[in-house]
Amino acid sequence: VQRLRGDPAAALATLESLGAPGWMGAQAQRLLAGCYTDLGRLDEADALLERYLANRVPRFQAARRAYEQALEGAQERLVNQARNGGLPRELENKLEAAPEEKQRELFQEWLGGELDRDATISARRDEYQARQDVVPASIALGTVKLRRANAAQGEARQALLSAAERVFLSIRQEGADSPAFHLGLGQVFHRLGKAEEGDKELAQLLARGEAPLELAVAEAYRELGIVTKAREVAQRVFERNGLDKRLHEHAALKLANLTSELEEQEKWLAHAGDSPAVRYELASTRGER
Repeated sequence: VQRLRGDPAAALATLESLGAPGWMGAQAQRLLAGCYTDLGRLDEADALLERYLANRVPRFQAARRAYEQALEGAQERLVNQARNGGLPRELENKLEAAPEEKQRELFQEWLGGELDRDATISARRDEYQARQDVVPASIALGTVKLRRANAAQGEARQALLSAAERVFLSIRQEGADSPAFHLGLGQVFHRLGKAEEGDKELAQLLARGEAPLELAVAEAYRELGIVTKAREVAQRVFERNGLDKRLHEHAALKLANLTSELEEQEKWLAHAGDSPAVRYELASTRGER
């Protein structure tokens, strides 16, 4: 709660009163790493998340393989059963009476039901899902390594980027629905010189058509130094009809930060709301002009 209220220092003090990280539960360790990250103590966040994931990721990957193998084996068995005339009589009657385009739908419905009732698959799936706490922790670790890489140089930077890539790719299947996953991996790819792969990850977020995500992508491009693309994305958000006032102002502020031309900065800041910080920036820009 303290962290959510914007006081990570107080949250950190509360967590540290519980004892050393090794004595904490899983949730407390993840929260502690989050506090370290919020406070800019990235080396400590990195080390804590590395320890947290060291044994959990291999077990998670083993559980995923076991689930996938059980699922594939059952599917193969049921398909062979169907080919050898082992379908239930009721289903065979439905298939015989149905048009060709409906037959596939009926078979898939039966196959899905059989797989859902398979006790081995259910047990493997439960084990796999029980270990999915590694997904947000891996995204957090990959993001921390990316931030550390941004401040590093030479071989150290390359090592951190390669490590971040490995972390993100270890949960690629599970992270597909997480915006943070695509933002992080997209930036890692770009910094490793894999621009096409990076654009593909970020494009998945733009395709959702959600203004907050689009502005996050614009910020990612800005951090990468791809200012033209960042400006293009932010301007598209700004010009959208019916946009929430707060998001409209956020887009304008983003555009003001994406130009070094004072006149253009003034134009965008005039649309960026009436907060003290924006008023100060606007007055400073006008004074500079």
